[in-house]
Amino acid sequence: MEKSQTEIKLINKVSKYKEPFRTICLRLHEIIMETKPELMPSFMYGMPAYRNKETREILCFFRHDDYVTFGLQGSAKLEFREGEGKIQPIAWYIEEMNQAVEKQIKEILKQAIK
Repeated sequence: MEKSQTEIKLINKVSKYKEPFRTICLRLHEIIMETKPELMPSFMYGMPAYRNKETREILCFFRHDDYVTFGLQGSAKLEFREGEGKIQPIAWYIEEMNQAVEKQIKEILKQAIK
């Protein structure tokens, strides 16, 4: 599938990040696009973000500072589970990308973005 101009801009921006952020964020972009190809790459306050193509609502994003932060936005949310109280995570720090982290991100995307 051909990449949009916005996706090319997003990849170019992330490619300029210092390591290890560049590698983690490029892989995070790939995971998001592989898991939820219906999302449209975008930006939110300069951060890479992903929109619902129909509603244009931003559903997830990532950024970096001391760690890479992957977060949910808007109607993207996880279900509260019985017995886990009424507090829900919407953002996660990623210190390194490995198979376990990739699996968890894919599960979050599948559960949170319908």
